[in-house]
Amino acid sequence: MPKSSVIVIFTLFCAVLFSRGADSDACKSVDELLTTYGYAYRRHNLTTPDGYILGLYHFLGPKNATGLESRPPLLLQHGIAASADSFFGHGAQGAATYFYSKGFDVWVGSVRGTKYSRGHTRLSPDDPKYWDFSFEELGKYDSLTFVGYIYNETQFKRVYYLGFSRGFMQIMAGFAMEPEFFRLRLAKIAGWAPVVRTDLTTHLAVILAAETGLDSLSQ
Repeated sequence: MPKSSVIVIFTLFCAVLFSRGADSDACKSVDELLTTYGYAYRRHNLTTPDGYILGLYHFLGPKNATGLESRPPLLLQHGIAASADSFFGHGAQGAATYFYSKGFDVWVGSVRGTKYSRGHTRLSPDDPKYWDFSFEELGKYDSLTFVGYIYNETQFKRVYYLGFSRGFMQIMAGFAMEPEFFRLRLAKIAGWAPVVRTDLTTHLAVILAAETGLDSLSQ
């Protein structure tokens, strides 16, 4: 398919996607959503071994809720071209609130380069070196940082992990490179629309990202 045709299709897709218009929640950040609808949360800034500063949300449920310490910790990890926003929808309802209602202590990570995790101890996002990473670094450094922090902050011996799409791929990469670290800290790993390989895909969005570099939209 010619690149120009792909771009036109993608533009039309975006026009339909964002024509939801009247739903003002679609433009709110996680902080704005949770504050608007009366949920308590904390945002933690963590530094990876290679210097990226990551945003990690700890969803505390309705304000004045108690008993959080008795809930098993669950880390939700988003997919490509996304961020922690993926798990909070209209009215702040989404995967985060759902798993909280099922008894989990919910944490939501945003990997390097996304809007909640743009910092670095040395590099600027304007520096091409800042973007020199792949899902391997997301697993070896970002997932390691998230899981290690949650493990140390909670009273449980294991952390549950749910990865959406690339969020599953990165934890598999991390497990392959740091098996002992994750084996000792993770209770179970689950994949939501998991991705393992992309070379055989026929999905337009993946082809578009590969041919035009539009995966940088997540930046």
